[in-house]
Amino acid sequence: MTLAVPQKIRVRFAPSPTGYLHVGGVRTALYNWLMARAMGGTFVLRIEDTDVERSTEDAVRAILDGMRWLRLDWDEGPDIGGPVGPYRQLEREGLYREQVQRLVREGKAYPCTCAAEELAARRKAALAAKQPLRHLCPCREQGPTTGRRQAIRFHVSGQETVRWDDLVQGGIEVAAEEIDDFIILRSDERETPVYNFAAVVDDALMGITHVVRGADHIPNTPRQILLYGALGYPLPAFGHIPLVLGTDREKLSKRHGDVALQDYQAKGYLPDALVNYLVRLGWAHGDQEIFTRDELVAAFRLEKVGSAPGVFDHAKLDWLNALWIRQTPAERMADLVAPDSGQPVRRSPAAKRGGGFHRKFLAPRPAGAHPVDGRRPGHDEQPGEHGAATSRRRRRSS
Repeated sequence: MTLAVPQKIRVRFAPSPTGYLHVGGVRTALYNWLMARAMGGTFVLRIEDTDVERSTEDAVRAILDGMRWLRLDWDEGPDIGGPVGPYRQLEREGLYREQVQRLVREGKAYPCTCAAEELAARRKAALAAKQPLRHLCPCREQGPTTGRRQAIRFHVSGQETVRWDDLVQGGIEVAAEEIDDFIILRSDERETPVYNFAAVVDDALMGITHVVRGADHIPNTPRQILLYGALGYPLPAFGHIPLVLGTDREKLSKRHGDVALQDYQAKGYLPDALVNYLVRLGWAHGDQEIFTRDELVAAFRLEKVGSAPGVFDHAKLDWLNALWIRQTPAERMADLVAPDSGQPVRRSPAAKRGGGFHRKFLAPRPAGAHPVDGRRPGHDEQPGEHGAATSRRRRRSS
């Protein structure tokens, strides 16, 4: 499988509307948006809403509204359409079934009627006997059991190593023998496609050339590469950006404070300040700390993103927000955000003077911070937090 050389890059942000838009997801959207704008490419917004029980229309609206507030505009998406739509997975279910049926006809997938408890018992027995945890499902050899609902399982036939040159993490490889046959279509009434399958079909049919997403998707990539090969699709470039961590070095979550984009909007953070801060969690451009949107587009390159996780520092974000408040003309400030309600403000005298913003945003600059030229405030920088690591490494992932 070889990577096709594209004439024009196409990247995507594909959130699931099952809850709030996490700031880690916002950074993924931002990196993809910057790639598209810097390289004259196309930025696609796709809504992955196959989880019917958890997905809501309110969450879809929150995603679209949040992206607009940040001024991360998309070229194709669910509200504006495009040449490879629809851009919501629920509206693409027929496409998934067509591709599943093709794999079954070609002998690359097969019906499976194994119950979860049966597979668990076989796995336990294999572990006890110190046997490989592969081919636990007998349905490919024996056929499905009559009277049971059928899932569809992809057959991992090769023994070769699955490898790719990750644009951020470096070379990664996984032995195919470590990957068991896996479900691509569930046995529920909707016959719902699983994430790995739907994402491959969507990315391929939408012509996505670069799949840039969080490092927590690295375990999914070997299975997706196998699916690309089985379906005969060109392989995109993969880049897995490091996760955003809390100060305890654990994945950023609600216990670390606000993690939803709407919370920052409601508390008076400016969109340019949040964009400025998030882009620097893992990426650097010399000593420059403060960036306008145009400067980011001109400077951003994915290869400058480091592989080490970034630590979310609320104090640093507050400092940046205060700086942006001071730099933003009062006339424009009135149109950005009301910090306590998240609603647009009218141009009252208080709003025009910048009144109503949290006092912490108007605190003095930290010692050593330059007020104008955007050099980084070295007092709160830690090696590996915001800078871009240049090393690349070989690694294995299971």
